[in-house]
Amino acid sequence: MWTDEVHARIREYLNDPDTRIMCFYIDRVLGLSVEFGVPTNPFTHLVYFMKNQPMRIFGKEQFIR
Repeated sequence: MWTDEVHARIREYLNDPDTRIMCFYIDRVLGLSVEFGVPTNPFTHLVYFMKNQPMRIFGKEQFIR
């Protein structure tokens, strides 16, 4: 399920201050998927991360506030 594409999307979210929400969900066809917004297609098992302000995340201390 974890692919290089999923890792790339996570890095993009952490490095782009303007990307405020990242959703992980299980798509019945594609498997684990990541979107920068709320998915519009049917899904199961949604998990999301949201930044309360534009920022780049450099370390886990910033991520777990």
